[in-house]
Amino acid sequence: MLTLARNTNTRQPFFGRGDGELSQDAIIVELQRVTLEARSYEKGSLPLAKSILADQQALLAKIPRPRPEATVWLTSAQGMVALIDNNAKAAAEDFQLAVKEADALPVFDEAARLTFKQRLGFAYIRLGDGAKAEQTFRELILEFARVTGPESPSVLRVRLNLAQAYMIQNKNAEAVKEANAIYPAFVAALGPDHELTMQLLTTRAQSEGSLGMWNDAIRDDMSIYDLAVKKQGPLSFFAVATLSDASLAMCRSGRFPEGVADARKAFEASNKAFGPRAGLTGGVASTLAACLIGIDQLDEASKLLSQIDIPVVAQLAGDPDWGAGVKLLQAQIAYRHGDYKGAESYVHDVTPVFTRPNAEQYQRQSLESLVSQLDRAPK
Repeated sequence: MLTLARNTNTRQPFFGRGDGELSQDAIIVELQRVTLEARSYEKGSLPLAKSILADQQALLAKIPRPRPEATVWLTSAQGMVALIDNNAKAAAEDFQLAVKEADALPVFDEAARLTFKQRLGFAYIRLGDGAKAEQTFRELILEFARVTGPESPSVLRVRLNLAQAYMIQNKNAEAVKEANAIYPAFVAALGPDHELTMQLLTTRAQSEGSLGMWNDAIRDDMSIYDLAVKKQGPLSFFAVATLSDASLAMCRSGRFPEGVADARKAFEASNKAFGPRAGLTGGVASTLAACLIGIDQLDEASKLLSQIDIPVVAQLAGDPDWGAGVKLLQAQIAYRHGDYKGAESYVHDVTPVFTRPNAEQYQRQSLESLVSQLDRAPK
């Protein structure tokens, strides 16, 4: 993973010699560093990125007429911080503006301009607009192929994004097919423990789980978890998220003792690293609750579900209907407690989501099973 060394001296000495702290070349380098730090997903990287961004904003404010390209890089850096800070709406607005500003500068590097557009596409993913993201990435594959060549790392990266856009639309078979097609190239070009290779394997694992390919999903998730722990530590985003995903696949496939233990481990790590209200922590809490329901530990499961900040998790997942999964778990708890009216109320709320043609297979089947049980319940 490409990161810059962390140190207290955030000025770049060569650029700074001519214009001092107001060197716009140095400021641009630091704004690019903001993006690298923010998207590293390492513990403490986002606060560091915010700090560097604030410093550069203050320096640019001292310059009467900053160069247009410096403003473009500032806008993009703001967008990346917003994206990692789980504010996809602000991120999309910043990236859209960066694309527009870069397009207006004939001398602006075309590959960089396309990278801003790529970040805009990923913001669409986080907003849950998979169709718009898919369209953006299809356009970018052609544009990057023209600029950098059809086999370039830039094209590979956008193909990863395309697989992610498939995934959030529940086009899981397409996502797995795309991931399988490009994974060998990622490993050959970047290595198995590069951030992008890990993201691709995560995408494949999640889609495999959605298709009920439990053993494949667990294999991929645990591979990423082991790599993330070695490279970034057990409290990193990748480590926590993939351990949680693996535990969900374990529990859904009936491997409850192992699944519950790993889900609890992931939940405790997320709480420690990111706090109880973070989107990742909420997602991991849902996984732990699902596993606990499987072994009839209903009170703890109910408490976990009640504490989730659903809008925050929904934005992190890029799924505006993510909360329906929580309600489905709450319906299962209500049924097991004998609260049939409560269960029916939850079922009523989630039926439109999980009866869609592209609904996740496991959740659709869970809903169908619960409806069948409620039909046989005492009236």
